[in-house]
Amino acid sequence: MGRRVVLGTAVWSVPVIAVGAVVPQAAASACGAVAAPSTAAGWTVTKTNMSTNGGTDQFTNNGYVLVQDPASTAAASEVVQSPSQTFLAGRTYKFTYNYTTYSSNPRKLTMSFQINGVAQSTGAIDTSTTSGGSGSKTVTYSPTTTVTSPVVLRYDFVAATSGTTGDDITISSFANTCT
Repeated sequence: MGRRVVLGTAVWSVPVIAVGAVVPQAAASACGAVAAPSTAAGWTVTKTNMSTNGGTDQFTNNGYVLVQDPASTAAASEVVQSPSQTFLAGRTYKFTYNYTTYSSNPRKLTMSFQINGVAQSTGAIDTSTTSGGSGSKTVTYSPTTTVTSPVVLRYDFVAATSGTTGDDITISSFANTCT
């Protein structure tokens, strides 16, 4: 075997070994963050029975504002969903966001924070108990197996009874970390 064959083999084998050693470490350390709600980040909205008269909904201030039409009486829901994310087993994902509810609109509204189809209890908001209130929520999610799922903010309005009107809620300053 000649000197050029030995050198040529050595040159080609070094990069393959180096790349092979780097890729598993990079994959093991990946811990992506979920972007704040916005159309630019690929979040979508699905509405069921939401009235467009006098109500509004929009992405704002790294969150979402929802105002149901006060004249609407039907049960209604709105699902605000991120693109699918990979949540790695053994990692801890911490989500935080602020909320504001409005006392002038007493119709009951619940908001649930869902990952992998499961409502995370620490992220729930019920306007019948927080009417006119504001605060912050923290959701910690630590999957035992790697899952791919969107993050879902689900808003559900109960059917209106006499004397009830729409309700409003604002979610803002959505952020998350992963360790």
